[in-house]
Amino acid sequence: MTGTWIGSGEGFVNGSPREGLRERLVIREPVGRAFAGTAEWRVADGPWSKPETIHGTIETDGEVLVIDGDGFLIGRLDGDEMELSYLEHGRVGGGADYAIDYQLKRIE
Repeated sequence: MTGTWIGSGEGFVNGSPREGLRERLVIREPVGRAFAGTAEWRVADGPWSKPETIHGTIETDGEVLVIDGDGFLIGRLDGDEMELSYLEHGRVGGGADYAIDYQLKRIE
């Protein structure tokens, strides 16, 4: 599970469709089935966001559960590929509502 995972996604932000989104997860600290690392995102070829701390678990059936500062990633691990859905309720802290599906691959 450790390493760098990068992929693309599409979904909705505040009810508007979004495509060309990119996600990068760097998982550095495994402890059993739990882990810590960072997440970044960008639109198309724009600059990466500031890294955000993440914590998560991988269940024995491959389900992946991750939390960051304001949202959740829920998905499934299959070898060097991961499908994750990002959900964030923007009314907490005055941000945006997100529902984005990402397809990630481990690159290192």
